[in-house]
Amino acid sequence: MARSRDWRSSPVPPGRSTSVRLLVSIGMLIILGMLILQSANPNNWKWLTGEETKRQPVYAEYKVQEGPIDTDPEEWKAAAKGFDAVKDNQSHDDFANAVLKNRYLKWVLRQKPEDLYRRKPETERLIDLVNRPNEFRGKLVRFRLNIKRCLPVPSPNQEVADYDNLHEMLGFQDKTGLWIYWLFSPGAPTGFPIGEEIPAQTVDVVGYFHTLRRYRDANERTYNAPEIVGTAVWYPIEKAPVQPISWPLIIGFLVALPIGVLVLWKMLSGPTISPVPIRHRAEVDVEQWLEKGPDGSPLDDLDDEGHLPGVNGRSRAD
Repeated sequence: MARSRDWRSSPVPPGRSTSVRLLVSIGMLIILGMLILQSANPNNWKWLTGEETKRQPVYAEYKVQEGPIDTDPEEWKAAAKGFDAVKDNQSHDDFANAVLKNRYLKWVLRQKPEDLYRRKPETERLIDLVNRPNEFRGKLVRFRLNIKRCLPVPSPNQEVADYDNLHEMLGFQDKTGLWIYWLFSPGAPTGFPIGEEIPAQTVDVVGYFHTLRRYRDANERTYNAPEIVGTAVWYPIEKAPVQPISWPLIIGFLVALPIGVLVLWKMLSGPTISPVPIRHRAEVDVEQWLEKGPDGSPLDDLDDEGHLPGVNGRSRAD
């Protein structure tokens, strides 16, 4: 029976210079940092989306009439006399409500939509109208709504031609959920979609708070909605020209990507190792080794204590 034993090679020789790798890594970090700074700029990614949205206000068009508005003290005093007669939580206007709504409509028609929009409103909070309707009756309010329905409505006065282009709009606010708002407006912005259910259109509603109108939803649940007599300022989405490609950013990525992959592969592969042949020790017969000992001497040459004479001599000399 024989056995063999492998002897390991010498220590692994060093690979590529560590300084070079360190410099390459630092350079890659610098390039990566520059790319991150460029990527954080939204303007560098406009080319990827293919379009940009911009919104310009579109005002309703109607013929402006002559006459006093709510800023006139006498006009406001005359309107305030009918505030106490207005009833909230009705599904339709009674006579008192209709008379006051007609006055608000005249105030709107006596102002340009642009001028009405620039005026400072008394409130832009739904909670003010719901909790204190009498306090804000007839005052100027403004809300940004998502209009979901826009339909023409009959004129309250068939003898006045300026009332022929009336529209009723329904919408809601993002911050107040699905709480419905009612808008009674002379005319609609040019190009505004008309229908029972339209895609949500962003509109700034500015006008006079009239009443809290009662309505029922599809589930026969009853709610109240603030009704406003005013105008709608529409913000349609328009497609802008396609932005040019950010070539510096693209080139930076194309240069940094292969270099980064190469450096990462080199770092993970470890240092370069030169092949060293493995030396094998000659095979030894186990039975012969047991008979003669590790140096080939016969076991009969051992002394009484089992040591080789040479070893015993050295031990005695020591």
